Amino acid sequence: MKSAWWGSYRLTVSPELLEFVEHAFVEPAATEQREAVRAEALHELEGAEVALEADGTLLSRSHGVELLRTRIPLAAFATSKIVFEKAPGLRVALELVEPDTIIASHPGRPPMRFRRVSEMPSE
Repeated sequence: MKSAWWGSYRLTVSPELLEFVEHAFVEPAATEQREAVRAEALHELEGAEVALEADGTLLSRSHGVELLRTRIPLAAFATSKIVFEKAPGLRVALELVEPDTIIASHPGRPPMRFRRVSEMPSE
């Protein structure tokens, strides 16, 4: 099955995402740990990518380290929006808003924009 979704997408770090990192991770950290927490979070964001494979596998990784692997039913890829459970009770929505752009929506986080960096074979 050929789908417009297949490929690897790299995160575009937005000002809203940076502000979220500051409030959610840096500010709660002990003062002496804030720079290290900030550096680690920015490093993860800079390497963040999502890959969608022709068998329905979704991979989330940063700098080659796999953070999430899940299988999405192939029928879901016939639409422009996919919702899946990232963890028990945590639903994430992916929306293909342009041929090479996905927006990921996580509860409590700003939308995350991913731009296609490579395509994957359809089979």
